[in-house]
Amino acid sequence: MKKIIKFCPKCEKGFSQRFGFCPNCACKLKTIEIKPVPDGSDKVENLAPNLNLKNNKQNNSLTNDLEQVEENGVRLKEEKVASKRILVENHSFLQLQEYQVEKSNFEETEIRDAGNTNYSVSYWDPWSKYIVFSGRASRKEYWKFQLINAVIFSTFVFLSQGQEGLIVGLFSLVVLVPTIAVTVRRLHDTNRTGLFALYLILPFIGFLGILPFLLQKGTKDENFYGSDPYT
Repeated sequence: MKKIIKFCPKCEKGFSQRFGFCPNCACKLKTIEIKPVPDGSDKVENLAPNLNLKNNKQNNSLTNDLEQVEENGVRLKEEKVASKRILVENHSFLQLQEYQVEKSNFEETEIRDAGNTNYSVSYWDPWSKYIVFSGRASRKEYWKFQLINAVIFSTFVFLSQGQEGLIVGLFSLVVLVPTIAVTVRRLHDTNRTGLFALYLILPFIGFLGILPFLLQKGTKDENFYGSDPYT
């Protein structure tokens, strides 16, 4: 004897004839005619276990997919946290290196500017290099020479008592060449050409023009114009 059941194509479940729509998904049910099998059992009896088995496999597959997604999400989050930690550590390491380099440069500059025990400057050094326009002169050598000359010049003006023109003129003439020479060497110490000394032709304004160069510390180690005067 034939049996007629209602079957949901979406849920893949069978229902009795009194249902017109699937109670689970509200999908319209299809009518299926079941023929009896030789052993007297209905296909309906064999249909439900197959459908349940298929649903169980689908549920298990979905569960495994969800677990895999969660694991991937946790792994990505851990990798992101680890990446941030590495970036922070690298940034801190770079900052530490920059601080150490700056500290080292500062200490070397302090030692260089203060002068080491093996380096001494005399007022007579520029006089001994009267017409030497090559090489380098440190800030200490240049400014010591200039300041002492300024004191001598002022003393001559004070003591000359009316004859300052001749005395001051002679002193200025004598000191002119070594002053230009030491200025050229001081510019060389900053790795600049000595042609900047031509600005001294302009009274006062020319000196102010190259004053920042004369105040600047010399380049470290050897440069284009010679070795470091502090070495």
